[in-house]
Amino acid sequence: MLIRVMLAAGLLMCGIVWADAVTLVTGGHPAATIVVQKNADALVRAAAEDVRHYIRIIGGVELPLQDNGEQVSGTGIYVGQCDACGQSDLPAKETNPETYAIRVRNGNLFLVGRHAPATAFAVMSFIEDDLGVRWFAPGDLWEYVPQGTPGALTVEVKNRVVVPYWSPRVWSGHEWTKDWKTWLVHNKAICVPPVPFRNMQNFLHTVFAPEKYADSHPEYYPLIDGKRWIPPKDERAWRPCESNADVIRLTVEAAREY
Repeated sequence: MLIRVMLAAGLLMCGIVWADAVTLVTGGHPAATIVVQKNADALVRAAAEDVRHYIRIIGGVELPLQDNGEQVSGTGIYVGQCDACGQSDLPAKETNPETYAIRVRNGNLFLVGRHAPATAFAVMSFIEDDLGVRWFAPGDLWEYVPQGTPGALTVEVKNRVVVPYWSPRVWSGHEWTKDWKTWLVHNKAICVPPVPFRNMQNFLHTVFAPEKYADSHPEYYPLIDGKRWIPPKDERAWRPCESNADVIRLTVEAAREY
């Protein structure tokens, strides 16, 4: 008896998340309907199309999709704050705006956040963690989709509320092609309002402002065609001489002081 109590306590301490089975495809026919919240943001609509796309690949059947947010009979995959979504399905108001919830209730699946990017993150998390899809790099070559049984698809879905380990989650400077933009959304690495933006790069021009070091340490500045280039005041698009050990030291000191 004591062992059983200890095991139960251990499971609770480990935060075990119980899973519920949701049937999406059966007998070669749709067993669920995807519902998108009314007047959904383009990011949310695209996410709903994504989940439809991957279910079709894995289960061999395309699910119906409606974008009026209304409750459906039978199983619904509710993307965003649809009519069937209650306040208890949403993450708490005080959580980070990137927080999302994945819940199974009364046989229905809810993929929700309080804002568009968080809702999209809920969808991507379901596709990745519950359907088993992977996006290792931009482009179809680097995508992995598990092989399912044609005409059948039941998924064990873990009920969870996910708070990001850090925020914002953004891979800056790579949104130049459609493949890159899609890959960033799939990997939840975008910074879309109301996710707070934080300046995280291109700050070294203030650490090595020319009025600080140009006269005394010109070696801190870029070497171009054999000559040290001293940037004009307020110029941002440049980098110091990062092979200089003092530049590295001063950068670390500036970061610590900040």
